[in-house]
Amino acid sequence: MRIRICLTLTNSISIPINHQHTLSDIISNFLNTSESNYASLPHQHHNINHSSSPFQLFCFSTLRCRHRRVNGTSLQLGPGKLEWLVCSPVEKFLQDFTQKLAQQEYITLSGEKIFLRGIKSLPPPTLNSSAEFSCLTPVVCSHPNRHACYLTPSDEAFGETARRNLIHKFTELHGHAPKDENLQWQWDQDYLKRERGTKLIEYKSTFIKGAFAPFRVEGSSELIKLLYETGAGEKNASGFGMVEVQ
Repeated sequence: MRIRICLTLTNSISIPINHQHTLSDIISNFLNTSESNYASLPHQHHNINHSSSPFQLFCFSTLRCRHRRVNGTSLQLGPGKLEWLVCSPVEKFLQDFTQKLAQQEYITLSGEKIFLRGIKSLPPPTLNSSAEFSCLTPVVCSHPNRHACYLTPSDEAFGETARRNLIHKFTELHGHAPKDENLQWQWDQDYLKRERGTKLIEYKSTFIKGAFAPFRVEGSSELIKLLYETGAGEKNASGFGMVEVQ
C-alpha cells in the first residue's frame, strides 16, 4: 500500500538538502505515540533495518516539489504544492498514520510549517514477473563482510544482496519463505554511462552511499511486489530504497 501526502507552501522555505532524518522522525513520533503495537502483528517483531524502532516495514520519499532549487547544503522549496510518499505492506500502519495526519493542520520540518492539503491512498500497480523501477531515494546494500562498506551498481554482489534482503523481509512478514526466491537485477547501463549512479546522503551525522539509477528486475512476483511496498535494499525505515514503477 502507498499513500500520497499532499502539502502546500504559501511562501518558499529553506531546509537542509539531507532531510530524510527529519521525515523519519515524523513517522517515529507517530509510532511512539500510537496505541497500536505494529511490532506485535504476526511475524513483524524483528528489527530488519537495524534501527531502534521495532517496526521497520515502511519506506518514504523525500519531499517532491515542482519549485525546488539546491543552494549549497540547503534546499529551497515552494511556494506551491508538495507531496510526500509513504509505503508499507502493513495496511493498518498506513491507515492509522493517515488518520493521525488528517487531524493535523501542518507538519513541521526543520522549524518550518508545511500545511496539509489531503492524503490519498494510491492504487497499486500491476506487478508480475518483471518490472522496471526508478529510484526516488538511493538504494542501500552493504558489503556482506565489511562494516559500513556500501555496494554500488558496479558491484556484482549488489543484486544478490538485495534479493536476500527481500527474502528476509518476506519471511518476517509472512512467516514463510516465498514460493519463488528467484530475482534477477539489472541496472540501466545507458543511464550509468551518463551518470555516476550513486548518491551520498548525510543521515544523522553519518554518510551513507546508495545506488541511484533505473533498474529492471525479473523473477518472483511476490518479491517484486514486496520491493515496491517496502523499498529496495536496507535502511528503508530511514527513507532509503523508495522506488516507483517506470
